[in-house]
Amino acid sequence: MKKTFILAVMMMAVFSANAQLGYWYQSNFIELTPTIGKQYIQAKPATNISKAEIKAVLSEAGIQTTPFGNGLMSLNEEIPTNNDYYVSNFYHTSDSKTVVVLPRIILRLKEGEDINSILREYSHCISVRKREGSLVSLICNSSSSDEVLTIAATLYNHPSVVWCEPAKYSEIVFDNAKYSQQYYLKNTGQTGGVPDMDINVEAAWNIVTPQPTVTVAVIDTGVEHNHEDLSGNVLNGYSCGDSSGNGEPSNQITTYDIIKAHGTACAGIIAANDNSIGIKGVAYDIPILPVNIAPITVTSQGESGMVPDDSIAEAIRWAYQRAEVLNCAWHLFNYSQNVVDAINEARTFGRGGKGSIVVSASGNDYTNNSMVTFPAYLDGVIAVGALDKNGEVCSYSRRGTGLTLMAFGGNKDIVTTDRMGMVGYSSSGDWNYIDRIGGTSLACAQVSGVVALMLSVNPFLTETQVRTILQNTCRKLSGYSYTQGWNSCVGYGLVDAGAAVQASILTITGTSIPCGTSIYSIDADIPTDCTVSWSWKGSLLSYSDTPTIIPNSPIANSCIITNSNKDYLNGYLIATISKSGQTLAIVKKHIDTGQYFSGTYQQAATASHPGQASMSFGSGGDVFCYNGGQVTLTSSDFVGATITYSGSITPSNWQHSGNTITFTPNFVVPFPPLSKDRIATRKLTITGKYSSSCETFRFTLYGINYDPGIILINQDLLSIQSSGQYYTFSIASSEGADVDTPNRTESSVWHLTIANAMTGALVYNSDVEGNSVTIDSSTWEGGVYAVSAKKGEEVTTHKLIIRK
Repeated sequence: MKKTFILAVMMMAVFSANAQLGYWYQSNFIELTPTIGKQYIQAKPATNISKAEIKAVLSEAGIQTTPFGNGLMSLNEEIPTNNDYYVSNFYHTSDSKTVVVLPRIILRLKEGEDINSILREYSHCISVRKREGSLVSLICNSSSSDEVLTIAATLYNHPSVVWCEPAKYSEIVFDNAKYSQQYYLKNTGQTGGVPDMDINVEAAWNIVTPQPTVTVAVIDTGVEHNHEDLSGNVLNGYSCGDSSGNGEPSNQITTYDIIKAHGTACAGIIAANDNSIGIKGVAYDIPILPVNIAPITVTSQGESGMVPDDSIAEAIRWAYQRAEVLNCAWHLFNYSQNVVDAINEARTFGRGGKGSIVVSASGNDYTNNSMVTFPAYLDGVIAVGALDKNGEVCSYSRRGTGLTLMAFGGNKDIVTTDRMGMVGYSSSGDWNYIDRIGGTSLACAQVSGVVALMLSVNPFLTETQVRTILQNTCRKLSGYSYTQGWNSCVGYGLVDAGAAVQASILTITGTSIPCGTSIYSIDADIPTDCTVSWSWKGSLLSYSDTPTIIPNSPIANSCIITNSNKDYLNGYLIATISKSGQTLAIVKKHIDTGQYFSGTYQQAATASHPGQASMSFGSGGDVFCYNGGQVTLTSSDFVGATITYSGSITPSNWQHSGNTITFTPNFVVPFPPLSKDRIATRKLTITGKYSSSCETFRFTLYGINYDPGIILINQDLLSIQSSGQYYTFSIASSEGADVDTPNRTESSVWHLTIANAMTGALVYNSDVEGNSVTIDSSTWEGGVYAVSAKKGEEVTTHKLIIRK
């Protein structure tokens, strides 16, 4: 028999359903975090509905989809429920791998075990797809990836199972062949350079997927439309003096006329496809608007060209009416007020009056007397200097007044896209890419990509807000002194994509505990041609009530939640912002009327079960009880609260006095010890309200069978003491045990696991030598943590509440 413990099993099962998103792999929990604005849809295995039919249904609901694998992909996060199809989030792991969960579960049975016992317990939600020996593939009759993950987490702990995991798309974890060379995106130090000396873009990708609603104009020497790594990204553009040029490179003078490849090199760094070839752009897959300002006059040396400045001004004016970001990786040796005015017009009138963001290279010809070039030094232009892979300022990078921040220009070691064939930088090897160039132009393109990510997560940022966020989130480089955050050599520091995107996220203002009439609004200036719809999504298994939401009240783009009855609310208020039927942004706010509640639970032993030593729990949480034996619930939050209960467990001898509630649970036994149906039917939900406060808490007790064949839990095995942010976890010796467990072993090594019960993230998972270990919790998020200690064959589980 699998040596596990019924309380631990049930806690794990409900934690998985209630909060954890992920799956188990070789005793390690792989946490999955939903990616904003991306979902996968396919027909349920039991239906015959086609992709075309699903696409039609969603299209009628105003949701656009594109093919993905055996199903469809949508950039609309809220897909309406339908019994015919299954929906999965796009998730990312802690190491930035993308995962889509399929409605299938794979498991391996223990020797001699049969799948029929599991099917009897879960016949309502799974069936066998295929079996080969002890390996079994199951079909899940589920509507969402959350349900599949919940079932998989429960089956992982089944006594008949060796291992269990959900089926997942793996081909979506793309391997851009040259990604390992892009140290500016992820510097591991393996190819030289300082580890983690990069723009921290993977942290940004964990937050947001680049959105097609954000366009970057590459104002340069043209971008090759048919490049293999920019497939589908390059729009029809603009060529100065050539109405049919479309922003393509043109008028090649020599085979290796490198100036004609400059725009394609910048475009690749910004937006190269996330696929199985080449490189990956900072804002991969977003639209590139090519603007060729040098279609005719260039020099064969490729370093500079004679370009009419009025043509450049015209190109800027054309571009800002069509693009959110203007990438200007060039400079002029002569000043032009016409160009200045064109840039100021872009910053003022672009993006419907919010201002297009102008990003420019600081220049590549630094001397002791040189300064940031024109137009990079202009007020409001984001001027970007260049670092090498060690984080040192490149010798060529111009600096001084006007410098905004830094990215990576390298010392001829940057890899990016080249013109296709023998007409670009490359003279050998892979003709479509170049890996031996450098310059502030490439650093400039990285920042343009970061800006595109910021606008993907919040399209309503003004031009000033974008610049301010970039400056405030820069990573300060060591060895430089800063005056009011700025240094003449490195500006405000190294651009930090993750921090910049995090700081850009849209928020909903308003209280997290609605009381009477509470007003909520989006913390942004929403244009009048956009619409905002409001909805509610309760937290899974939190048994939340559904609030009354009054949209567009008291003013447009806001809403009112009325909670005069002081209902228990635990979930998310969701604002969906759209324009002409296209979703621009989805904003969420967590509402929890019981967020400050905490208590402890214990149950007296009887002749038929061992009882339960004291353990902690919170509102929205779950505790477990055996049939018979007095339950004692203790919380200072019970004082002054009106307590009600409902459910199929009969609470005999119910008493509530001050901070204590006592009763004896009574429910029908026996029933299957691991049946999901029991979760739904053997429960007692307790709700507490106050006359002087809108705080309302709720938690649920589940009735479980006691099986004497399963090893007992020794709650005295572990003690927890706190001192400020430090927690000491101490293991007990055999002599101090209250529970006589024949399988007890003496060992100097024991294992401690601590996981965030709301996210499943492990904060500690290690063997411990000696009787105790002290852990610093300063980096933990506030919330409920599941603590498990194992010594020999004994296990104890506790809940720990961290308030921050």
